[in-house]
Amino acid sequence: MVLGNTAWSVKTTQSSNPVSARQVRLISGRNSPTFSFGTDNPFTNLQETGRQVLEIWNARVGEATQQYPHLRTIVLIRDIAKFRFKVFEFATTQFDPADYLWGLNKKNNFEGRSVQDQRHAFTWQPSGSQFTILRPVSGSARSFQVRKPDEIAPEELLTSLGYSDDWVSFL
Repeated sequence: MVLGNTAWSVKTTQSSNPVSARQVRLISGRNSPTFSFGTDNPFTNLQETGRQVLEIWNARVGEATQQYPHLRTIVLIRDIAKFRFKVFEFATTQFDPADYLWGLNKKNNFEGRSVQDQRHAFTWQPSGSQFTILRPVSGSARSFQVRKPDEIAPEELLTSLGYSDDWVSFL
């Protein structure tokens, strides 16, 4: 979405209880050090590969902010079955690679952790180059529930809309 010099990216994620969600996983694209930097083996130097993954993200954000200086992300956490939702927004920013240390998890995926507090901030999957950002849910997030409307018979709905057979032409 765009308005003036502001652009929003909208992400959705599922949760069995959006109201109590404290963190979300945002799939943020395919970041391939092989294609972008010519890295043959990402496991040779985990820190260098992690830096490259973040640099790919940073290049995308930098390019977008050239056209839209105010870049934002809206997150909708949803539980469709219960019509419950939580929504929040934040500034989309670049990440300083020096602020993160990279290691491997049990599945041999890269995990970037904050140097400051060891918080798990990113996951990068070498097998498909998928980059995921783990983001705390903002304290200003709004939770809401949508009431499922009463069912309306199709004939009643069409009548209320003023439907007429001449709305449809068979060719």
